[in-house]
Amino acid sequence: MKPLVRFLIAGSIAIAAINANAQVTSAQSADTDITVSLTLPQLIELEGLNDITIDAGSFLGANATGSDDFCVGGYGYSTYSIQFDSANASGTQFRMADSGTTPSYVNYNVDFANDLGSVSHIPAESGVALTGNERGVANIACATSGENRQLLVTVLQSDWENANALSTFSDTLTVTVTAE
Repeated sequence: MKPLVRFLIAGSIAIAAINANAQVTSAQSADTDITVSLTLPQLIELEGLNDITIDAGSFLGANATGSDDFCVGGYGYSTYSIQFDSANASGTQFRMADSGTTPSYVNYNVDFANDLGSVSHIPAESGVALTGNERGVANIACATSGENRQLLVTVLQSDWENANALSTFSDTLTVTVTAE
């Protein structure tokens, strides 16, 4: 019978060592502390941008314009930058090209509104980031907050009126948002 007693005593010592962090408050209960943490990665999203088609014939005697509303959302940041890059840029000038083997170009301007309710737009240059744009409180998820920004494209009357007639000009405009 002595070997059985030794086994029970050794087993009790091992159990006490495993639960060294537990605080015994009475014979019926015990408690311990744990840490709960949340890691919040930085996430920025860009949704809802659509192609912009401008029919200059609708703007006789005026600048030709087109716009698109879109969404910038996310979390883990308070400000962000937005950059517009023209595939046909000349320096920082946005340009559209026709489909000719030696293309002709039409310059255009891009303006950005960080708030759909804003009456003023920020002029952009191709390849130059517009920094310090506030994310805003209601713009966490584009799926629920909807469109909250605006892109405005303007072709000056003097530029489109001097372009080759019956030509279609186009450009690929890349829009990049970066959390700051």
